[in-house]
Amino acid sequence: MFVGADVLATRTPFCWLAMLRDETDGAFRLFTSADTLAAATHEWREQHPAAGSTASARREELLRAVLDEVTPDGARDDILSPDEFLCLVDDEETASVRAVTLRRQGDLDRRRQDGIPSASLTEALVAAGCPAFADRVGAHLSTAE
Repeated sequence: MFVGADVLATRTPFCWLAMLRDETDGAFRLFTSADTLAAATHEWREQHPAAGSTASARREELLRAVLDEVTPDGARDDILSPDEFLCLVDDEETASVRAVTLRRQGDLDRRRQDGIPSASLTEALVAAGCPAFADRVGAHLSTAE
């Protein structure tokens, strides 16, 4: 999947993509172009003006480590939103989505126990523009109870 600057500049959809790629043993790959990575870094800097150039460079380094490839061109066939793509992953790899959902919920529960206020998984996904996938995550959580 070609990952656009808007996804690279935000945390929630990109984290879900990376974790599901790993959980599915690489059923899909994450790649972007050098120009898109630069645009995402610029967008992230605008969202976090207090972060210095060292933090920005470190963030780009971390993104490069998670991505499977940074290509010189931005060619891509189909353009899907993160919500659409995550729903497709759930269609094909339901057990993997469920496993990541339960793991993330456990992490969220620990954060809350430590007194760190956190949005629910579904609230974070809706806020990140993934409402359909949020519904699926909610369904996975409700069947786990």
